[in-house]
Amino acid sequence: MSTPRWQTSQANIDRTNKVLKSIAYEFRDRSNVVSVIAPLNSPAGYYGQPMLDVVKKYWYDSYGNIRFPFGTDQKSKTLVLINDAFQPLTYWNGFMPYPKWENVAMDTHIYQMFSDEGVSRNDKGHIQSACANAGPLTDFNRKQLWTIVGEWTPVMTDCAKYLNGRGVGSRYDGTYSPGHPVYGSCAQLTGPASSFSQQYKDFLRRTWEAQVITFEKASGWIQWTWKTESADEWSYSAGLQHGWIPKDPTERIHPNICG
Repeated sequence: MSTPRWQTSQANIDRTNKVLKSIAYEFRDRSNVVSVIAPLNSPAGYYGQPMLDVVKKYWYDSYGNIRFPFGTDQKSKTLVLINDAFQPLTYWNGFMPYPKWENVAMDTHIYQMFSDEGVSRNDKGHIQSACANAGPLTDFNRKQLWTIVGEWTPVMTDCAKYLNGRGVGSRYDGTYSPGHPVYGSCAQLTGPASSFSQQYKDFLRRTWEAQVITFEKASGWIQWTWKTESADEWSYSAGLQHGWIPKDPTERIHPNICG
């Protein structure tokens, strides 16, 4: 399908709520095992207000399903992790405020490779863009909801195979669409880490640290992803093995990278 359809059918939404309620009930008193539930991943809020209206209503329903799974007024200890639906964090100012709603956090995903503006940046521009997130993250985390950067990566190109969809090429090397601009070659920027130059691995270390330093000004981060089939530049595991991610995640060799 060319556009999302979930939000157009109440049957879809009801089924999703039913599944979520079942999951929340299963882990209702096992918050040491499942401490956080994200009711929906990356709802496509950029499709407009009808989608956003459904998502907001779904976040409220999810809160009830996750926080009150016992069938009584007893609350679970589970954290409800809602998502920004591709909207600026400021869009959600005043949404589900404490103390009326408890144990709610905001999940935001920060990538730089899914636009021509992003992939066209030079190395310095990528670092500056990463560091520039500090203000919005800090402000929303302090004044609104705990904020977690739940998806991000040290990678700054879209060279990984099928990253943009099955059979779709990359913006970076111009294979994304006929006549698309070319910003560089994907050679040795994706695939096995054994093919990466030391210069590239050093760059991945800098982007990793710039983002970790920035995201820890809010309530933390979860890198995407632990392991991949073939694109080692996206793999936390490969980063540990090949040195651009430290085994101790508090270690910094570029502590002042964001100035």
